[in-house]
Amino acid sequence: ALAIFTSYVGAITAYRNGEKYCICTDKILRSYLEEGQLREDLKGAFDRKEFQLYLQFYVDAHDTGRIVGGEALTRWQHPERGFLLPSGFIPIMEREGLIPQMDYYMLKKACDFLERLHRDKIEDFYISCNISRVTFEEPSFAERCKEIVEKYRFRKSLLILELTEGLPGTDSYGIRRNAAALREYGVRLALDDFGEGFTSFFDLQEYPTDYLKLDKSLVDNV
Repeated sequence: ALAIFTSYVGAITAYRNGEKYCICTDKILRSYLEEGQLREDLKGAFDRKEFQLYLQFYVDAHDTGRIVGGEALTRWQHPERGFLLPSGFIPIMEREGLIPQMDYYMLKKACDFLERLHRDKIEDFYISCNISRVTFEEPSFAERCKEIVEKYRFRKSLLILELTEGLPGTDSYGIRRNAAALREYGVRLALDDFGEGFTSFFDLQEYPTDYLKLDKSLVDNV
């Protein structure tokens, strides 16, 4: 039974890595078992509110580095494993089809934060929120976003939705339709990770965005 299980894990690992075969080591086995436990833990993590909003600040380079906004980042405060970065759970979410749930969850978190700033009379701090192309192309995406935003009080232009890098074959028409509807609604849009992976000049022509975020690899040598 152990030999069959080891062969199974090796086959899965090879498939994920795009390899013809894989030698299944003890390290790979442990990693697979840990992933299985995390997969189980994910089922109740949303209800237990274990995913937290962290902000990576935007600064105005023309105004002595004044903080003007922040990008919403997801962190998992796991009850047993502690603080987990996205690299430790996002791939599992992608395989389990949980990315749309995460996108909407973090959108609500970002809106709640903007409303708190509004109550404190802070009206010039904006937040950008990553949205995967899988979520962005859903027929109901624009309407669901509007329903969420309408529950909070803040200036809509302070919310920026970032269209993340994605694989070819996504529904570009669906994304374009939702993007146009949300811009008309008053939300701003950004194209994330430009120049990395499959993000290309096609996206610039295809989608009505307000901002372009260059991938780090394009400016490392500037």
